[in-house]
Amino acid sequence: MVTAEIRFFVDNIMNSGNLLGLDRATIDVYLAEGIRSDEEPDLVLHVDSYTVLGGFLEALMIKMFRDSMEGGIGGVDWIISEYKSFVENIKDYEREIIAHTKRYFDKINNVADVIRGAGRKVRVYLSEISSGVELYFSGRSEILKNHISRKINELSTEGIENIAVLSPFEYSIYQRRYAIQASMLPFKLFFYPDLIMDIIMRVSADGIRVTIFEPYIAPLSLFPLDLKSYTVEHLERIEKMIESIRGVSIVEHRYDDPPIGYEQLWMINPIISINMAKEILERSREKCDVLVTMRTSTCMVLNVARELYGIDIRTYDYADFVSKLILGAEL
Repeated sequence: MVTAEIRFFVDNIMNSGNLLGLDRATIDVYLAEGIRSDEEPDLVLHVDSYTVLGGFLEALMIKMFRDSMEGGIGGVDWIISEYKSFVENIKDYEREIIAHTKRYFDKINNVADVIRGAGRKVRVYLSEISSGVELYFSGRSEILKNHISRKINELSTEGIENIAVLSPFEYSIYQRRYAIQASMLPFKLFFYPDLIMDIIMRVSADGIRVTIFEPYIAPLSLFPLDLKSYTVEHLERIEKMIESIRGVSIVEHRYDDPPIGYEQLWMINPIISINMAKEILERSREKCDVLVTMRTSTCMVLNVARELYGIDIRTYDYADFVSKLILGAEL
C-alpha cells in the first residue's frame, strides 16, 4: 500500500534520485571529504542508499521523536510536515547530521580497507541516486525498471568493470531483475562476502555473542518467488560467513519480528518503528553482546532507539561488523 507518507519519499526518488531529494553537492559536504579512494582502481565500492543517507535519516528521526515529545504525535499531515521541514531547513540540523554521519563514514572506509586487504584497488562511489531497493519495499516495483536503468547508466560512466555491492537485497534485485535481462552488462557485480571469504577464515574474535536480527519474512512477501529465493540465499550466505568466524557464536536468529527498518513501516511512522526497536533492544541485551542486521536501514532504526533510550547494547549491520573484526577495530 502506497500511503501519503511513502509517496513523499517515492516522489523524491523519482524527481531527485533519493529518499530526501538531496543533490550531490549536499551529500558531498557531509560524506565525500575524507573518504579514501585509490589511484588506478580496479574495483568500485558501490555504497548502498541507507549508508549514504543514514546520518541524515537518523537526524530526521531524532528531530521527529523530540518534536513528538513536545507536542504529541499527529496524523499523516504532521508526519509529512516533519519530513518537509527537515529537508527545507536541513542546515538547522547540521550538527546532528554530522554526528550521525560519522558511523557511516567509518563504515565506508573500513569496508574499502578490507577489500584492499584482499588485493584490490578501490574507488569508493557515493551517489545521490538510490539503488532503487526502496521502491520495491515501498510497493512501487512498477517504476523500478526505469530507475535501475538510470542507476546502471550512472555506474557505467565510472569506466571500471568490477563493482562490489554490500546490500544482499540490492545485489539480488540487480542480478535477478537487470543483469540476467541485459545482453551486454557493462560491468560485473561482486557480493561483498564473496570478496572477503579468504580473509574471514583467518579472523578470530574474543567470545562475542551475536543475535542476528533481520525481520525480512514479511517484507520479502512483496518479491516474486524467484527473487525472494535468490535474496534469502544471499542472506543465508551472510549468516554462514558470520558463523564461520572463530570466537563468534550466534545465540539467536530473529527473522519474524516487526520489520522496523523497512519502508512500509518506518516511512509511515518513524516514531512507531523507534518504539518497537526499543523493545527489541531491551529483550536482546541480556542474551547477546551485539545485534547484527543484514540491512543498513534496520540497524539505523535500532541505533536511533539505542541513543534516545540509552540502551547499552552494540548494533551493527553485517558489513560494518565483519569489517571491524577483520581490521581489529574496537566494537
